[in-house]
Amino acid sequence: MANLTKTQIKSKAQKLYDLIDNIKYDLEDLQSDVEYERDDIEPYENKDELTQQQEERYDWLDNALSQIESAVDNLQDALDNLDELNY
Repeated sequence: MANLTKTQIKSKAQKLYDLIDNIKYDLEDLQSDVEYERDDIEPYENKDELTQQQEERYDWLDNALSQIESAVDNLQDALDNLDELNY
């Protein structure tokens, strides 16, 4: 592997930062969509409770939302660590 100068390392770190930030932005958009879908599940007209299928869908979306939130948090941690390299 070639030795990189401090400027080259900072440049590559900035490119990596930008890529991670774009992924984080896309995941936050997906997070919002999943949250909307989950919160939009309501009992059918004239019913008080969700059907089993609706409950399963709600649980699946809720689980997906938790995983997305975790991924967003991990990406934010990566961005914070990269920020430290640029100072």
